[in-house]
Amino acid sequence: MKYTLTYLLLSLLPATAYCQVGVAIQNDHQEIFYIGLGNPLTVAAEGCKLKDILVTTDNGEIRADSFRYSGHYTAWPEKEGRAIIYVKKKLSNGKLKTLDSVLFTVKQFPLPYAHLSASTCGNISQSVLLAQIAPYAVTYEICWNFIITSFTIVIYRNNREIFRRTTANPQRARIDQATKDFFHRLKNKDKVIFKDITILSFYQQSRTLEPMEFTITDAHKYRRINVDESETVIDPITGVESQREIKYKFIRDDDEEYQLAN
Repeated sequence: MKYTLTYLLLSLLPATAYCQVGVAIQNDHQEIFYIGLGNPLTVAAEGCKLKDILVTTDNGEIRADSFRYSGHYTAWPEKEGRAIIYVKKKLSNGKLKTLDSVLFTVKQFPLPYAHLSASTCGNISQSVLLAQIAPYAVTYEICWNFIITSFTIVIYRNNREIFRRTTANPQRARIDQATKDFFHRLKNKDKVIFKDITILSFYQQSRTLEPMEFTITDAHKYRRINVDESETVIDPITGVESQREIKYKFIRDDDEEYQLAN
């Protein structure tokens, strides 16, 4: 009897499989497993009941779906190189018979790219930069929220470094107030570089992303004025509401609305 191992890697979403003859083979990830991710598999053996099927591997472990005999499995490889998936049948005498095997390549998951205001580099207006809270990291392979834990901002003017500051937070690093204050002093053509951008990977190991470089456009002159105010603010990341005292603010010199009000 001919047995068929059918495997579907469906972008980390549950796959649908049936134990039947002539199942089509689809392999969206080109026979690649990624370390630190649950790589979904659907296995069907022609002419076999799912309860008689055992799936194993020589690299990491295979976990069956929580729904008994669904044919869905998740592969968790432990090291780079290769992983062989074995499909075995439980015989009536208690022994196992290997029906088929498939070789997968195992790799580290590709690093995401850091973004700021939906960009990774290029021109950015001073006002857009001032509105940013923190850089973020995304990858187009899967939907996953990578946490940026630290980064360094370096600013150059006429090829000379005029500012450098590192921010770190295990929950999520943000652009701090001292850096935002300096952003008000930027001029056109200044270079703002985010470097040493560190994320926590799926398996809680630190990895460094490619730097981002932006050129300032549409810069304006600001002046700092002292105030004694307070306001209720909602953190856009955590949603936590708090009261914040404001001791100073920056006003654009060409802010006609402010000039008329004062």
